[in-house]
Amino acid sequence: MTLLPVPSLRPMRVDDLALVLAWRSDREVMRYLPSAPERPTWEQHLQWFVSRPVGRTDWMVCLQEIGGMRSVGTAHATHDGEVGVIIGEKSSWGKGIATEVIGLLIRLSPGLALWCVIHPDNIASQEVFKANGFSWDGSEMGRNGQRVYRLKRQGGTEVKR
Repeated sequence: MTLLPVPSLRPMRVDDLALVLAWRSDREVMRYLPSAPERPTWEQHLQWFVSRPVGRTDWMVCLQEIGGMRSVGTAHATHDGEVGVIIGEKSSWGKGIATEVIGLLIRLSPGLALWCVIHPDNIASQEVFKANGFSWDGSEMGRNGQRVYRLKRQGGTEVKR
């Protein structure tokens, strides 16, 4: 039996910004986020952090390792139900971490109508959200041609995985 990594979330802090900027500057990490600047400057990145809308919460996605916690990505949620995750550490891709993080965000948001936007070519993210009960109705489009996926709750409660 293979044990999956168990991620945890902690609030993003100013001292995380250099690592987050490195991820945001990586074309491969950001390739499906057309609204992101291609290679943000430190000033643009700092402006993004301090001007985030009221009602948006950003977390660092962390894994417990021998010697402490290691940040491998970011997650966010907004007051209107938008959720998202980026695994910035490519060595952590394909290990189920994003799927677990979205499950955490669902549990942190009982009763809230959750949604996300996913680029049509981002098959990995589509699978992450589908595994957590999100679906695309085939027509709803978001910014920059991205598809809007919505969490389908059963009987007003969370979809069980």
